[in-house]
Parts: sequence; structure tokens; C-alpha cells
Amino acid sequence: MANPVSGQLAIHLADRTLTPIISSSRDPSSSRYNSQTQAQALSSVTSTAIAAYDTSSRLGLGLPQRIMIETQSSGPIILHSYLNLVPAQRGPTSYLGNHEAVRNIVEQAREDLRPLSGTTDTQSIGEDGGNREALVNGVSEAERAEDDEETTVPPPPILIASVVVPTAADAVGARRVAARLEQTGRAFQRAWVREQEESHAVVTDGEDG
Repeated sequence: MANPVSGQLAIHLADRTLTPIISSSRDPSSSRYNSQTQAQALSSVTSTAIAAYDTSSRLGLGLPQRIMIETQSSGPIILHSYLNLVPAQRGPTSYLGNHEAVRNIVEQAREDLRPLSGTTDTQSIGEDGGNREALVNGVSEAERAEDDEETTVPPPPILIASVVVPTAADAVGARRVAARLEQTGRAFQRAWVREQEESHAVVTDGEDG
């Protein structure tokens, strides 16, 4: 497999069908060949993470939240986070539509993560004092309460957030970036649910009328 990192941090957020939402392989400053090579490598990394997730589930070990892969001689480190609002959800069904609202959500998420694409020197969550709530898998208590609200729409897609850094010395920065990527993925899932609720409400109003 090609090395998904060429001297810097790589990030990738995708669903179970390997549809990328955010990826450092889409850096406009990279050549087309390098972008395609890195995209294939990151897709392969995500596929391996999905296999590990499914294996853990089949063996009755529970659904993993995170996996960290370290290599010998202080080589690359890979961090995977599994963003699943509905633990019982299974199967490769993709809910990522092509309609305009979902594309807008994705574009906003990319803008939020743009400062992270070229560095691992990322401020840890809550350092600015703006958010000191306890975070679990990148989600605050208030956000979890919002996620737990019952809806009449299908659950959002499971997302796999991956961060790859070239050496073990970058592990601390990788964890910080992974936490930010988790938050962005959760924000995407909540926005997706809101969009589906609005669409469902429009359909319901039309039927009632």
C-alpha cells in the first residue's frame, strides 16, 4: 500500500461505503497523481478500519470507539475513530445523498478543518476556555442529549475518522487533530439529521394538506 503520508499529517473522514467527506488527499496544491495515490491509500486504511470494527462486533467484543496503530522504529501512527450515533446500526448502506443541502454541510465541514490539513500543531479542545464540558468521543453532554432525541428519520451514517502522522513523535498532535475531526464528523451527522427532519416535515405537511 502506498504511504498515505508524505512528510506531513493526513486526515480522512468517510462513511462505511468509503465515500470521502473530508480528505487531505483533496489538497489543491498536490498534483493529480499524488492526490489519487493518497486517496487510494487512505481509502484502503479506512477499509481496514471497517474490517476491524465488524470483526470486533462479530466476536462479541463490543463496538470499538477508537483504534491506534503503531509501527516499529518510531514509524507512522494511524488513529481511527468510529462515529456511530446508533450502536445497533449495521450494514454498508450509505445515507450520503447528492442533494444540495448535504453538499453544503460537507463544504462547511471542510472549511472548519482547513487549518488542520497542513500541521499537527493543533490547539486541544477546550484550551481556550470556551468549552470545558467533559467530552466522550468528541461529544459534550449537551451534544449527546441532542443526539439522543428521537427522530422519525433514518439514523445518520457511521463515519470513520482517520489521522495518519509520519512518526511517533507526532502522536500528541495526532490525538488533538483526531479529536477535532471527531467533532466535525459529529457536527456533520447532526446537520444531516436536521436536514432529513426538515425534508420529512415537508413531506408530512404535503400529505396532511
